[in-house]
Amino acid sequence: MRELPQTLFEQADYYYIDSEQGKVESGDIMDPMEKGWIKDHQVILLFDLLSGKTKAPRNDSLIIFKTVNMALFDASIGNYVYKKAKKAGIGQEVNI
Repeated sequence: MRELPQTLFEQADYYYIDSEQGKVESGDIMDPMEKGWIKDHQVILLFDLLSGKTKAPRNDSLIIFKTVNMALFDASIGNYVYKKAKKAGIGQEVNI
């Protein structure tokens, strides 16, 4: 099953995933790769970014992030992004 539209994949610079298994478990990864909308070198493990193995993308890069395993990854990356944004003084607080 794929949830995201073709045009999003064709415009994306990078596609971050939480685990290598995502390439064989998620239609949002498998389908676009099989159809050539995104290349293997554009699919990057989140761990590689957070560990410094891969450089962070340019600010104007379009990035798709897909989790396929645990909600723990979602919570962890949400916390990481929140702290980085707070430290940089960017973002917007929304009361729910």
